[in-house]
Amino acid sequence: MLHHKGVLQGVDRALEPVRAVFVNGFEDQILAFEMLKLEIARSGRTDALQELAIRVHKIAGVAETLGFGEIGVQSAQVENLINELAGTDPQKVLSAIGIELEVLLELLEAELEV
Repeated sequence: MLHHKGVLQGVDRALEPVRAVFVNGFEDQILAFEMLKLEIARSGRTDALQELAIRVHKIAGVAETLGFGEIGVQSAQVENLINELAGTDPQKVLSAIGIELEVLLELLEAELEV
């Protein structure tokens, strides 16, 4: 059991620089999400919604592994909503994911303030 604990601590230390890079990218992600939201609201561009979905998917895939469980779960919720509404008008999708996306943005912002 002690060996297992030591291995976990070693992995945790090894992931620390990766966590730092991940968190440092939050500001850019927040800005990108805000720009994509505006683009979708203004023009209804499908490619803007696809870009938003890709960004959310990437965060969902990495966040929990790096110790950001709540961000990972929230990202997955946004991604699932987008997937459920595939083929729907992008502006309607944006409206449907609005609250969940705002929660995600608040979680990202909170990590920047730590």
